[in-house]
Amino acid sequence: MKRYILITSIFITGILDCQAQPNAGKIISYKKITGGIEGKTTNAIFDVHACSDNIIRVRVSKNKNFNTVNYALDSNAFSSFNATVADKGNTVEITTSSIIAIVEKSPVFRISFKNKNGETINEDESGEAFGTSFTGSKVSSYKKLQEGERFAGLGEVLGNLDKRGSGYTLNNTDTYKYGDPRLSMYISIPFIIGIHHQQVYGLFYNNTYKTIFNFGLSTPFTFISADGGDADYFFIYDNSISKILEHYSTITGKMPLPPAWSMGYHQSRCSYFPQEKVEWIAETFRKKQIPIDGIVLDADYQLNYQPFRTNKERFPDMPGLSANLAKKNIELTASVYPGVKIDSTYDSYTDGLKPMP
Repeated sequence: MKRYILITSIFITGILDCQAQPNAGKIISYKKITGGIEGKTTNAIFDVHACSDNIIRVRVSKNKNFNTVNYALDSNAFSSFNATVADKGNTVEITTSSIIAIVEKSPVFRISFKNKNGETINEDESGEAFGTSFTGSKVSSYKKLQEGERFAGLGEVLGNLDKRGSGYTLNNTDTYKYGDPRLSMYISIPFIIGIHHQQVYGLFYNNTYKTIFNFGLSTPFTFISADGGDADYFFIYDNSISKILEHYSTITGKMPLPPAWSMGYHQSRCSYFPQEKVEWIAETFRKKQIPIDGIVLDADYQLNYQPFRTNKERFPDMPGLSANLAKKNIELTASVYPGVKIDSTYDSYTDGLKPMP
């Protein structure tokens, strides 16, 4: 009984919170652009356009302009595509050979995606409290949970392969405890794949703020909520997961073919120092004829754990160490953390303060 009351209270609180949030409002003006439309709602600006036959980008912001910092996007992600745009009265339809994006004008900005057979693939939750909403600096996107819908993705997050009924927080942290799915891990990849009624789609959420993905954990719908920035996502549709991934890679880019040694045997621990210890490890592996292609240095090679600064007492000759290992056909790599210490003598800090060109 206590568990039932707790779950019920969480559900009701979630609903009340949603209703208290101001949404984007109804569309008050728009204009056609290449492959889509852009315009204003009561409380926001928006842009919906096709990037290809299989990709539609949606952006909603309460700011005067959209975010222009897009570290995760490949140049291909900014391309526009000549889709068909048709005003249908209270809706505007953006049509490619694979997707029909239907943008509702009133009572609130709401978008749904259908395939060429008219089957709904993904859609915003209906109701004036949903769609895209704002609370302070936070922005949330609410989606209808389709019958039997399952979810996969989010990269390194823990828990079940099927994410339905779970919630996850993406917020890069130095976490090494892989047993608790509630913890944010090292890598945040805001990309999901939805599966229902023999249909598959992908959704890449282009936002670097701390973000919560709720796949029906305590609500009868799904939502994505970020601590700041825009609601900015790419909807991807095709007939297989492999094709969804192929389209996704055009948004974030394709990695170059990795070197052969990177696919080999690597040795690492927390942590190897001083320099003589690393050289001894390399020599011992070769002497004992244990396969090894690389040695990875953890944070203790750094000066006060500052990336790009080497502790000269522990590693007086890092280039020499790398060269010596290379003679043994062993590659030396070093872990790099994204944290930058506030220190006026630290190049990474002072460079970061310089204005962007």
